[in-house]
Amino acid sequence: MEQVLNLSLRESLLRGLAAILIPMLILLIDHRLIVYFLPVIVYLYITAMVHICPIKHTWRLKFLHIPDDNDNNFWDR
Repeated sequence: MEQVLNLSLRESLLRGLAAILIPMLILLIDHRLIVYFLPVIVYLYITAMVHICPIKHTWRLKFLHIPDDNDNNFWDR
């Protein structure tokens, strides 16, 4: 079965870069804040690795009523 991706390479690279740079920025400010940002960092890292973002899909389909900008209709059902 084919895996359906809804993130482009550019979006995935930006998410991966953010997942790397956010902890560095937080550690410069205060090392105790990293605990609060850890779920966001892990989410960005995982979605960057697998190229699938369930929040983007839900937001575009349910709230904006537009299908994802991919060629596969699997996500748009």
